[in-house]
Amino acid sequence: MKENMNPPLKAARPLRATIFKALLGSIGLRLAGMAFGFLVGLQLARGMGVVGYGLYGLAMSYSAILTVVCQLGLPQLNIREIQIAFVRQDWPFIRCMLRWSQSLMLRASALAILVGTGILILKEGTLTSPLSLTFLAGFALIPFAALDQLQGAALRGLNHLVKGQLGNVLIRPALHAGLLFMVFCLGSSLRPELALGLSALSAMLSFSVSRYMINSSIPMSKIGSTTPKLTSEWKAAAFPLALTRGLGILQSHIPILLLGMASDSTSIGIYRIAIALALLVTAPNDLFNVICGPILARFNVDANFHKAQRLLSWTSVGMTCSTLLLTLPFIIHGRPLITYIFGEEFSSSNPLVITLCIRELINGAFGTSATLLNMSGHQSRVTRAYTIGLIALTVVATVLVFMYGAMGVAVATVLSATITNTLLWKDSRELLNIDSSLLSFFRPK
Repeated sequence: MKENMNPPLKAARPLRATIFKALLGSIGLRLAGMAFGFLVGLQLARGMGVVGYGLYGLAMSYSAILTVVCQLGLPQLNIREIQIAFVRQDWPFIRCMLRWSQSLMLRASALAILVGTGILILKEGTLTSPLSLTFLAGFALIPFAALDQLQGAALRGLNHLVKGQLGNVLIRPALHAGLLFMVFCLGSSLRPELALGLSALSAMLSFSVSRYMINSSIPMSKIGSTTPKLTSEWKAAAFPLALTRGLGILQSHIPILLLGMASDSTSIGIYRIAIALALLVTAPNDLFNVICGPILARFNVDANFHKAQRLLSWTSVGMTCSTLLLTLPFIIHGRPLITYIFGEEFSSSNPLVITLCIRELINGAFGTSATLLNMSGHQSRVTRAYTIGLIALTVVATVLVFMYGAMGVAVATVLSATITNTLLWKDSRELLNIDSSLLSFFRPK
């Protein structure tokens, strides 16, 4: 029999201890990050008003879309491949992968900024108008936000599940809130371009911290002088992952873009507040997906599908229950709460918040099927599901935005999430014989 040339896998920490430690640390981290994120939203809404906040939200949406495009799917790919290389202690490959990914992201970011600036010149005729200055400040955010996401993904691939969330979840919003507070203390007026410029500065500082943690996690003595070659399969896998990530961001920002075409800045500002509040409810779903990614990649290496099924069953329960718990305050006392915090002009956003919470309940009930498929090498099926969901969202939202405004696009996001999750759940059942949904918890074992 031919000998296996791959080095043996390093013994992993017990699954229960790994998940418990990651959950405990991540919950504390996310609670603190949510508090700072909420503070940032409050500072922006109070400091700029509904019109200024709407312009900020529009520019931020375009910057977020370009940031994900410039990531090229590399953060998700790095989680999977670095986890596999880590258990085999293949440090040269990890270092090579990171350098290649960073270089590619920087080139993509430079191209995106040049193209975006050119479009601004053609559209506005100047780079000194309020709109142009706001968008330029948003463009400055792109490379640092993209690289910060990459560093966090690499840290999670190295089993630093909590550290890998530190930059994007806590450091960025905390720095942004602190910088905004300094503006208020200095008595300066808060303009959309200044707010976005401070966001870019926060991302740059967060990236610096994440880069330091990455360098500290890779033993330089084991890198060696040889540079491993990246396989064509590894490079090819980045495309569907990039496309999926881009489609997901488009699903998040198409409602705002459609509102920008069919309505005014007031509607965008109200919808942005609804999104900011709904983000509090999405936190459990994001948390479970972040933690499960590297663990599912390890299960795929070991072909341990029984443990994967057990993990995903409990995950769907945790996602659904926590999302429902966070939704209840908006159902019971949402409008007065929003009025007290943000002001009367934002009080009409509560029905939008509840609608977006329903979307998250659907995501939680279906579980982490997208992460499961990505970590098991079926990323193309995830891309297919997201494409169909995006088409449904665009068609339905385009019709409903002219009939019902912001509520129309919110309803369209619920329909899109249902279609996307149904397709992902079906593929997980057919390809891996794993049911990631809430129903699997109640089936006989």
